[in-house]
Amino acid sequence: MSIDPARNSFQSVLQNLVCNICIEHPYHGIIQLIALANGNNVVRSKKEDMFTANVQKVEAVKKILQRIRNSGSLFVAELVDSYNILVDSYISLAMLPTDKFVQKGMQKNIHFSNIREISKHLQLPRCLRSRSQYMPCILTKPPKVQADANYGNGDTDPIGSERIQSFESSFSLTDSGIHRPKIVVCRGSCGGSFKQLVKGDDDIRQDAVMQQVFSSMNVFLKNEKKEALGGRDLRLITYRCVPLSPATGVLEWVENTIPIGTYLTTSATGAHDRYYPGEWGNSLCRLHMQCSPPSQKRASFDEVCRHYSPSFRFFFLENFSTPQLWHHARMIYTRSCAVSSMVGHILGRLQYCSLVSDQLSASFVLHLFIDRFFLNRHR
Repeated sequence: MSIDPARNSFQSVLQNLVCNICIEHPYHGIIQLIALANGNNVVRSKKEDMFTANVQKVEAVKKILQRIRNSGSLFVAELVDSYNILVDSYISLAMLPTDKFVQKGMQKNIHFSNIREISKHLQLPRCLRSRSQYMPCILTKPPKVQADANYGNGDTDPIGSERIQSFESSFSLTDSGIHRPKIVVCRGSCGGSFKQLVKGDDDIRQDAVMQQVFSSMNVFLKNEKKEALGGRDLRLITYRCVPLSPATGVLEWVENTIPIGTYLTTSATGAHDRYYPGEWGNSLCRLHMQCSPPSQKRASFDEVCRHYSPSFRFFFLENFSTPQLWHHARMIYTRSCAVSSMVGHILGRLQYCSLVSDQLSASFVLHLFIDRFFLNRHR
């Protein structure tokens, strides 16, 4: 088979471009290449058959990484090794089974030293101990892109970020979720503390793309004339998603937030139980709707409404104590909901699987289920 000279030339230009990007902007490019190089790292995933790796692409990316190590400075070469070690440690934790912890009621402060399934050198608190210099940046807080490509050369922290100093010696599991993601705390070189969500058996690459889309939408909204928006400050709350392989990734923990369902329906402590203790509970309402025949759905819904009073308004009364703060919080919430709805309508069929409200600003944070997003856009 003859090789197309034009295609071969394009591949050469593309590889040179990728190498230059990673050498000049290592904190932004290297982690992306490592994620691609892990394209076939799904052996322990329950969804292994769902992930089909392009072997040629994986091998090509590995060659590019080796080329970067050989042609870049000592700083870049060492940084590639540090990121590889860090990513392997994250993936080991992400794929750690959680069933035994849940069964034993061990969901908080699980010490890494007690985990036998992960080799000691791959445990997050230990993985970078031998690398005192050229440490990676916090994955969920990358530095700002610098036009002069000055990121401190490994001697100082890059502008807008911190390098990893250490990890807390224990981790926790989330209270809910199909795969029970792990919560870790990463400490930065400037003293910052960064909580992160480490997810396994879940493809967050599409989540990462959608967060980039949301960030672009914020740029459009910011550049729009205020008169066109009625003077409203419209924006979407975003968070960092860093894929590490097709089945693992790290997400930024959004501080001071609570799932709306948790606030409303948690047994005994939820707002509905506290303000309407004699009414039907959430489970009873769901059961009533499930057991009603199709012809009686509307009547059953009306019956549920008579026995289940709305209680989300108390969120604003409890968290914003003055009339001015209360009114401002409600306006921020409704506007952020409106922006989220408009963006979701434009982009296509997005399903809201978790709605979270910021307890400090009342902003609306979306956690989207978007497995079918790209499929729907290409039908």
